[in-house]
Amino acid sequence: MILDGRLNDWSVGDLLQIVRITAKTAALEIDGGAVRGVLYFEAGQLVDAMLEPGGGDLSTSDRIVETVYVLGGLDDGTFAMGGDAAPDPCPPVSIDDALAAATTFAETEAALQDAGLIDARGLRIGATDVERAVTPSAWAAIAGLIGEFTFESLCRQIGRGGAVTTLKELRSIGLLEAAFETSPDLDLTPRSAPDSRASEGSPGLHAVVAAAARPAHDRSSPMAAAVLESPESDRQVEMHGG
Repeated sequence: MILDGRLNDWSVGDLLQIVRITAKTAALEIDGGAVRGVLYFEAGQLVDAMLEPGGGDLSTSDRIVETVYVLGGLDDGTFAMGGDAAPDPCPPVSIDDALAAATTFAETEAALQDAGLIDARGLRIGATDVERAVTPSAWAAIAGLIGEFTFESLCRQIGRGGAVTTLKELRSIGLLEAAFETSPDLDLTPRSAPDSRASEGSPGLHAVVAAAARPAHDRSSPMAAAVLESPESDRQVEMHGG
């Protein structure tokens, strides 16, 4: 064992800088009670990470940033740094880059907290009178299919970094509001519209909403997309909310 202690004496950021400066190959285990994780280093760079509970099916590099972000927000807990090698190392991610991305997530989360969206009893996608890639009437229908959700339930789907990035984008275009009136259904599984193919003369459309997000350093993925599928055709039309 190289080093162990408590996070109120050494922050995660402090420990990462020690590894960067000394160019260590090591594993840093963090136990924050409800949140636990491990960061793996080779020659002072991040090569893998594990986080419990995790959020979504993230790439290794995104999971590294997510783990740094979540563990870096802990004020109390224990840490232990040893010489364990990463079980499945990825191309290295610099500690400075990971810390910068985590800082961006933390600042975004703080703004969402100030707006009352993090601790809200529920969140819902609201309608808009501004035409973007999706018309207001179409977006209102899509929003009705999504229903209410919470920040924490979104974290479980796409990770905390993805969640704050998604909420930031939705809020910036006026499509997000806090909901306090009802107890939300926390299952984010997209709900399909009733199948109307049995009705004579009805084309029968299914609406599927995919809330997809990537951390701030990866802008290649749309923040929210809806796909309308016709059961009588293989044609799909993508509509983006941002």
